[in-house]
Amino acid sequence: MGLRWVSYLLQRTVLALLTDAAARSAVRRAARCYAERREALLRALASRGVPASGRSGMNVWLERAKALLRDSEMTVIEVAGETGWSSLAHFNAVFRRRVGSTPSQFRVGHAAPEPVRIAS
Repeated sequence: MGLRWVSYLLQRTVLALLTDAAARSAVRRAARCYAERREALLRALASRGVPASGRSGMNVWLERAKALLRDSEMTVIEVAGETGWSSLAHFNAVFRRRVGSTPSQFRVGHAAPEPVRIAS
């Protein structure tokens, strides 16, 4: 079997799933369940004083990570742990793919400016 054969099988499988009423119904149920769980996560975080937002569960945690990188002095490793990542490499890879920069690059570009002190 070559690549074309696998591609053909995948295309046929996807077509069958897209045209199957039961499969479409299962996808709609899964989408509703996912949305409910995402909202529950946002409520649970809010009830603990943790502001979060995002259209997906992954984005909820990435938005939280961005806020921590921007507004705290936590290290990137601490931010990764605080937002549920057990692997710094995976956190960096997902962050870069979704945000367009590494967490360290994001921090440099979005850090709050240092206050200006005027000597009297």
